[in-house]
Amino acid sequence: MPLGPLIYFYVRAGLDDGFVFTKKMRLHFYLALFDIIPQLVATGYGIALLTNMVKPNEKPGDFINTYNVYIDILRWISLTVYLCLSAQYISSMRRSGGAFRKIKPSYAQWLQHIVYLLLVFQSVWLVYLIPYIIPRYTELLLNRVDWYPLYIPLVIIIYWLGFRGYLSERGVAEQNKKNNTGSRLDPSIIRSGAERLIRAMEEEKLYLNPDLSLAAMAGHTGVPARIISFIINQEFGKSFSDFVNGYRIAAIQEKLLTANSKDRTIAAIAYECGFNSQPTFQRAFKAVTGLTPSEFLLKNR
Repeated sequence: MPLGPLIYFYVRAGLDDGFVFTKKMRLHFYLALFDIIPQLVATGYGIALLTNMVKPNEKPGDFINTYNVYIDILRWISLTVYLCLSAQYISSMRRSGGAFRKIKPSYAQWLQHIVYLLLVFQSVWLVYLIPYIIPRYTELLLNRVDWYPLYIPLVIIIYWLGFRGYLSERGVAEQNKKNNTGSRLDPSIIRSGAERLIRAMEEEKLYLNPDLSLAAMAGHTGVPARIISFIINQEFGKSFSDFVNGYRIAAIQEKLLTANSKDRTIAAIAYECGFNSQPTFQRAFKAVTGLTPSEFLLKNR
């Protein structure tokens, strides 16, 4: 039962940098209670047997078997609903284009493959489930084919995803190897590029642009994106987003400590300084300062 919510929130976290798992979202995982009812019944039976509340010939096996047959309907519905929600979320993010421009294309495809392959599996499971839940066919189906109509597709999916993930990571490693050729750049090129980046951020305040990307930075500074990425990673020891957010957080800290900041909300100041998502701002601020904005104000005022 928890598999559907896990996939759904995994997809959301993968496509939305500002995604935050809230306490309210934990309610989705209460469905797991349906899965542990047979264990609770078996445990209760064991306790009752030890205390002589039931006779040894009174076994809960029939109830558990019947329960597991019909709870599969709810399991199928739950997983299908969450997979459809995941597919819908991917589709909406793809139409907006925002997430798919910011994350690696291979990772976006990875998320799609997981969801769509499992939706295909759901159709196979449904074909098996219909005769399985009909009492007169249940034992016949299990005796004839057991669970192999589901085992075999699952094995194929698991191995395919495994090889797909391996090849994807191998491609990333090869790309990183190519990117490392930047270490053979002339030191003067690296120094000049670093100076342009710092000037763009400190003097021209490019970080105030909420849509600032690596490509936009390259277009503004005239430094190729590959060299910018190398300089930020190797010289500054940061990712591009961390590099930009560092300047944004510094600007926010300065504004928060001015006298007229009391007339504006923290969120408004964050938007002024280049953030376009409050959860992303909160997370970045905590990562840089070790404090929430409210704690920072309390400590410094």
